[in-house]
This record gives sequence, structure tokens and C-alpha cells, in this order.
Amino acid sequence: MLNLIRLEKDKLPFEVSMPFDKFQTHYIVAKKNADKTALSLVYQELIPTFRHWQELFETHSYYTDITVYTLLRLLQADDKTPGTFENKINLLTQYFEFFQISFFDVCSEAFLLHMKKKSYIPMYRYSKKKDLYYYIAKEIKMFIFSSVRKMINYQNKTHKIKQIKFPQDASYCESYLNLKPLQNFSEAELANYLHYALCGNFPLKTNINYTSTQEETTCQLTKMLLSSN
Repeated sequence: MLNLIRLEKDKLPFEVSMPFDKFQTHYIVAKKNADKTALSLVYQELIPTFRHWQELFETHSYYTDITVYTLLRLLQADDKTPGTFENKINLLTQYFEFFQISFFDVCSEAFLLHMKKKSYIPMYRYSKKKDLYYYIAKEIKMFIFSSVRKMINYQNKTHKIKQIKFPQDASYCESYLNLKPLQNFSEAELANYLHYALCGNFPLKTNINYTSTQEETTCQLTKMLLSSN
């Protein structure tokens, strides 16, 4: 269970290597115009942050980064994912291992979803980088939360399916139903005997005349159909 702590709000959620004005320009161009070059530049600047978040997740160091901490606080309080916080983390880790993905991959996907999302882009530049950085971090965090919630629920359902014990019937034997003899019957004859096989009620009146071969084949077919129900 996560402890309730207070983190510094004046600390930026991430840092970038390029000047803030340049980063902001690339971000707005990528967001407004879906510019691939600008998008790549912004992503490259955020890669170290995503790697840092992955390290914190893998080492369970949840209390040193405000984005990771608040993300996991949301997950802990979420009533749509099963069990305790520890159970949710275990299920998520199992999902990562099975599909061979990482927390870094989830962060990268969340970033792309944020950049693709239609949202308000200010005509004027942010006066403070803190405002822009917290906005980006929060957007990415919510997309991560949405993704990991689905992953946890998927893994939980998989566990439940594996725990189902199907009865082993010793008298069961697999049989092959030969449908070739059906080619010798008319549609009316087939309907008549299928009705009997499925309902157990043979029509009292029938105008169908069967040969001895047809009658023997039909009896065998009926027995097989009844035994397969």
C-alpha cells in the first residue's frame, strides 16, 4: 500500500536538454500540424524521463517523482481494477513479462496518444515552462493510467480462466460423425429425422417411404446424433 506523502510542487515533472522556447515551439508545431520532425524532436527530449519512470516502477521507488507517485495513487484508489495495490502491480508486471513490453513502452504509447489527441493549443507561448511541463506530464499520466488499467483487468481475467477446473468424464470418447450418407436423403427426409434426433418426437404421419438401406443408415445417424447431445 502506498503511503500518503507530500511532494514538492515547485519541482518540474521532467527536464529537457534544449532551451524551453525551442522545445515549446517544436511541441506546438507537432501538436497543431502533426509534423513528424517536430514530433520526433519532442519525443527524443522525453526519452530520458520515460526511462527514469521505468526505473522507478521496476525498483518500486514510487516516492521520488510526482508523476509516478500520483499515477500509482490513482491506481491504488481505482475500484475498477481488482484487489490490493500490491495485487495490481503484480498483475501488471505479469502482463509486461508475458507480452514482453516495458513501462517505457507504455509511456511512449501514452505520449503518442497525447500528441494525437485533439486539444486546445494556445496561440501564445506559455509564460512559464512549469505550466507546459505539468500539462504534458499530466496528459501522459492519464493515458498511462488508462492503459495499465486495461492490462491489469486483462491479466486478472486470464488468471480466472486458468483457475477453472473442467470435469473429466471418463465415459467420454471422441467420435467421428460421417455425414456422407446424408447425401442420399431429400430435404424432407433430413428435416424429419433431425426433428426426431433433436426433439425425440417422431411425427405421427409421414408420406416418406424409405428403403432398407436408408432406414438402417438413418437409425445409425439418429443414434449418433442422440449420443452427441
